[in-house]
Amino acid sequence: MTLNRKKRINMKKQSKQKGSALILALILVLVLSVMATSMMFLSQSETWGSMNYRLMTQARYGAESGLHAAANYLMFTYQTPGTNATDPLAPYGSFSAMQPVLYNNTPVMLSSITSGDVDDAPNYPAAAVQADFLSKVTGSVPAGATAVNYSATATLLTMESISVFGSATPQTVQTWLLTGRGTIAGVRNSTVEVSSVMEQLVSPMFNYAAFAKSNTCAALDFSGSGGSNSYDSSAGSNALANPATGGNVGTNGAVLLQGSATIGGNVSAPHTGVSTSKTACPAGTVDTSLALVTIGNGTLTGSVTRLPQPLNYPTLTVPPPGIINLNLSGKSTDCLAVATCTFLATAGANKTDTYTLPPGSYGDIQASGTNTVLNLTAGTYNINAICSSSSPVFNIVSGPIILNITGNPANLSSSTCANPIDFSAQTIVKNSSGSWDPGTLQMIYEGTGTVNLAGGASGLGLLYAPNASVNMVGGSAWYGSIIGNTINDNGGTAINYDRNLQNEYFTRGNYMLHTFNWSKN
Repeated sequence: MTLNRKKRINMKKQSKQKGSALILALILVLVLSVMATSMMFLSQSETWGSMNYRLMTQARYGAESGLHAAANYLMFTYQTPGTNATDPLAPYGSFSAMQPVLYNNTPVMLSSITSGDVDDAPNYPAAAVQADFLSKVTGSVPAGATAVNYSATATLLTMESISVFGSATPQTVQTWLLTGRGTIAGVRNSTVEVSSVMEQLVSPMFNYAAFAKSNTCAALDFSGSGGSNSYDSSAGSNALANPATGGNVGTNGAVLLQGSATIGGNVSAPHTGVSTSKTACPAGTVDTSLALVTIGNGTLTGSVTRLPQPLNYPTLTVPPPGIINLNLSGKSTDCLAVATCTFLATAGANKTDTYTLPPGSYGDIQASGTNTVLNLTAGTYNINAICSSSSPVFNIVSGPIILNITGNPANLSSSTCANPIDFSAQTIVKNSSGSWDPGTLQMIYEGTGTVNLAGGASGLGLLYAPNASVNMVGGSAWYGSIIGNTINDNGGTAINYDRNLQNEYFTRGNYMLHTFNWSKN
């Protein structure tokens, strides 16, 4: 083979190799181009996804703003039907049996959404309330270069009237379904809805035979042969079939159970500790661990149950008292100062001086003397104080009798009533109305003074004095329920709780939001 031929063959081989390298280079460039393009699309998708997530999150925050704006409106601005002259109860029909509540056969709804969708259209009996809701439950919040718009609807699920202790007028409680809507503009408009149920808690005012609001040791002190029991005023002739259960007591501090006292039920407190040493819980000190201290032969028939938190009671409005002081003691002089007060005296060995005092406004009402009877009849008495001495009889003729007691310290004295409520000195509180319902006599006192309470063979009533020191004296049974700051039962008085109070005299508690849901449209 000649030299020239060899050169030609080598040149052809080199040419083929150069062609393969070019193809490989082109393929590599193509692959890199595809990868770069894919990375660009991936980066762009991540950017759009991140932006959409941000918009959705901002829209959700806006929806929550709308929901909370609706909740704030209903809690602090809105007046329930029946308490607002422009929003009577009549249009709601038999609302207690409906869920949701209907108006014109359509659920009652407040709305601040103006989209035009029929599902968002308001349907509320009072146009002024709907207009107010629209003006207050809509708005926007800044979000960078744009804004999040929010609005809400409130659909009325349930509504009922309850008898609230301390108020002569039934009050309305409601449950609402709130739906907040948040909208923000972007590459794609983002709309999010957040919903929640808001209801107002309702509970019986009188859940215990006795409850001491104080958080101190021995806030509730049972000594001697006293204690608690229960009965049922709705059982007619069997009302006083007292079981050894149901006489539950409670406190935000601790219960001291000593002597031969028996608690016929459970003890409720924020703690569950139990001790048999009085030194473990010195009276007057703040209780941080104990619920019950048992000394001697004191008996608890139930158990110790824990309150999830200290129990607080609402402050009730006590109207101002009158200025006329009445000293009813074997004479009719003071009674004559009241036009509708009547006086009847009988002669003989068993003579009585009977006064019948109508409802009204008075200063101090004082009764004394073993032959003195003070008849009280159904109605409201706005007084400064009520007291006794020397075994008079306070006779409940008819009820309910509501005693609103101011207890102004400046007006209390030994010459009239030294304490705002003083049924000591062997006072007999007698119920001749024929009912064992303790609501026949309701005593409301918001002051911090001392209350001395004694009952006769048929003494009954509800005492609401959450800031007062309550002393049970006299040794006779009391039927009903007692709320005080501290309660001292050293006189052997048995407090018999009416179990029917679970169905009467409620109190409205705080609003609660629950059952949260959200969705993106």
